[in-house]
Amino acid sequence: NKVNTKEREMNSKTMLTPEREAKLIKLLQEMIQQQSFSGEEEGVAKVIEKNLLALGYDSVTFDKYGNVIGCIKGNKPGKKILFDGHIDTVTIPEGTREKWTQDPFKAEIVDGKLYGRGTSDDKGPLIASLFAMKYLADNQMIPEDACLRMIVGTDEEESWRCIRYYLDHAETLPQVSVVPDANFPL
Repeated sequence: NKVNTKEREMNSKTMLTPEREAKLIKLLQEMIQQQSFSGEEEGVAKVIEKNLLALGYDSVTFDKYGNVIGCIKGNKPGKKILFDGHIDTVTIPEGTREKWTQDPFKAEIVDGKLYGRGTSDDKGPLIASLFAMKYLADNQMIPEDACLRMIVGTDEEESWRCIRYYLDHAETLPQVSVVPDANFPL
């Protein structure tokens, strides 16, 4: 299932079509409109589940901790490539909401920028990853023996227990992990 270089160049130019961009923005807005402070992620987790199924992911499950796990399987068993994102956000401290120039849960676009709680940490990068994974699979750009797995964690902002739970209970650990978290403190 190798794609030649010329096809890859053409595909990379068409990855973010106007239609995909509109879907991506709509989903990001829907996620931002769901308040998801650590421990209160159920609403946005259901939005993720619904959209992964609509995108055609092979499976979407929840583990006992509440992480959403979306998989795109190759044609053969093999290596796991993990994309890790999170949907929880820190709270808005009392007395500071009026300092926001935009409502943190309206997900409004102003002057070409989308505003909202969790837009860059980590809902935006998460959505970009979900769409990129699907694009790679649809265009035969992943190895036949790879399984792309997205874990959508639920308490990264507080304690990282979500990823610890996943790693402690996964049947097979990934060989590669991609963490598209904005300004991640490495």
